[in-house]
Amino acid sequence: ASGEIITVEKVVEASRPENFSPSMGQAARIDWVWSIEEVPMPPTALRCVLLAKQPQTTVSAQTGPAQQVIFMGYHSDQMWRMGWLVYEGPLAPFTPKVVANLDTLGCNLISHNTLPQ
Repeated sequence: ASGEIITVEKVVEASRPENFSPSMGQAARIDWVWSIEEVPMPPTALRCVLLAKQPQTTVSAQTGPAQQVIFMGYHSDQMWRMGWLVYEGPLAPFTPKVVANLDTLGCNLISHNTLPQ
């Protein structure tokens, strides 16, 4: 988004991309059209990414960056259409369900000690 400094904190290749479901993240809007009704699921490859978002106007160091998980999935219809799509995942604080979803995907992205108590 404009007015934000976005930093990639960590990228992990999912060892079990077949466990990804669209409920884990909202597909980001893109200009490229698949020309099919539904993107083939599950992705054949998946990267889990931890972002830090900091408003450019933040002067105070007391407010830390907001963290967000995004997913980058490689989809293919096994014929003509293939490519990477970005899915916007949850913002911190991350719930135990988010950690469980990441575990299901085989993405060691956030530690259990960063969960809200």
